[in-house]
Amino acid sequence: MKTQRLMPLALLTSLLFFWLAPLSGFSQNAADYPYSTPDAASPVPHQITFGYWNDNLIFEFLDKFMKDGNDNYVTASFWSQIDFEKINRWWMIDIYYNILTNKTDNYRFDLLALKLSVEKDTRRALLQAGTGIIARGNFGGSGLQTGFHEIFGFTKVELPYSGANRTGLMLSVKVEPYIRRGEYLTLSSYLSSSFRTAAAPSNYRIGLNTICKLNKNNPNFSLEAQARAGYIRYYRRGDLLEPLFDRGVSYGIMFVANIFQTKHFAIWMTDNQYGRHQPHYGISFTFGSKQQRALRLSDITFP
Repeated sequence: MKTQRLMPLALLTSLLFFWLAPLSGFSQNAADYPYSTPDAASPVPHQITFGYWNDNLIFEFLDKFMKDGNDNYVTASFWSQIDFEKINRWWMIDIYYNILTNKTDNYRFDLLALKLSVEKDTRRALLQAGTGIIARGNFGGSGLQTGFHEIFGFTKVELPYSGANRTGLMLSVKVEPYIRRGEYLTLSSYLSSSFRTAAAPSNYRIGLNTICKLNKNNPNFSLEAQARAGYIRYYRRGDLLEPLFDRGVSYGIMFVANIFQTKHFAIWMTDNQYGRHQPHYGISFTFGSKQQRALRLSDITFP
């Protein structure tokens, strides 16, 4: 209990450091940054991403080759992210929309979240801190799920909304120390924590990341693979959330294609992302300037 009470204070302290350090001029020497940055006259690097993930595969023939979910718990998620680089940091605006169901106890609800984050990539570690607001209620998820199931011929899910609407604040921090950082292979560990005051559970994650570039010396097209494995634990769940989130070992695999340095296309698969031993399959598209922030599996591990 004492650790949980101290966690919001630690998160808030980290947030204040990362937000205020750029304004104070802290660590602004060129040697602190592993990559060159544009001069003042250059356009601000920017990008926008749209993503979607689901616990089921759309095409049934793929069930023979890949694990299928039970169309329950965190069953569908939509995500958009706007990024821009300023003061040698990436500033991010995320919008998450999750559709959740509990067929056993006969209820459903949706989550809608807005998150503001800042990320700094140093030679030794990737650092990120964020804050935002999250709401639980009826945001049209039932209609979206019904329409999707009708189009693809899936069984219709008819569940009432729980009615226990809530709104809360979010605080998050992520640290990914580099173990090996090369031109074509990067290995890092990660430790992250997300604290929510209401509406959604809090969690912490710990594990290993690896990123491997699969082709070389092609400015118009590149392909990379990412893998992530570790442990996740959700807490502060409450009666409605406890059946939907838990703990355990999780892993994920992502493939990212970079086209003309301005467009990214990614597909991924995760297992036990929310501690309920469910698979999730996702896809995303990114458009922006030539200097882009790399997409990571940690971006889609929400809530």
